[in-house]
Amino acid sequence: MFKKVSVIVFCACVALFSMQSQAALIKQDIVVNNLVADPGNAFGIASGFSGIIGHVMFDTDNVDAFGDVNAATDPSFFLQMTLGNKTFTMFDDLDFPDFPVLSLDPASLMAGMMPVITGLDTVLVNGGDEVEVFFFGGLGGLFATDASGNTVQADITFVPEPSAIALLVLGGLMLRLRRR
Repeated sequence: MFKKVSVIVFCACVALFSMQSQAALIKQDIVVNNLVADPGNAFGIASGFSGIIGHVMFDTDNVDAFGDVNAATDPSFFLQMTLGNKTFTMFDDLDFPDFPVLSLDPASLMAGMMPVITGLDTVLVNGGDEVEVFFFGGLGGLFATDASGNTVQADITFVPEPSAIALLVLGGLMLRLRRR
């Protein structure tokens, strides 16, 4: 009798927990390429720089039906960019917490794959310096202006954090070894 009750309780727990979504805290790096900067800009960054300038973090469980997420819908949402010697965060957006808005491909979320970022819209202002980031449909850029009017422009892309890629590779290797 006890064994039957244990089995029923176990099956009920499995059914209950399997119905919940598989939320994940995702972190992706923001990478700039083809950077062009006016000499003497307040950011202290020179033309030709390429590399990671920041990251965005969000919980896939808090993405709305349209694939959008921001600080108003996700308490774990965070955006930070460091351009040369100046750091900007999501709190620097004039329309915080409704902006910045990060858009994701809903198909990648439903398939349980690494979320694909399809859009980012933000204007960050800090001490007279401004950074505008626009990224839609895989194309995007960064346009920054310091208080003196000097500009910095660059192409941007999003790259999953290395640990996320490592987990995907490790999972693939485990499946391959299991089949042998």
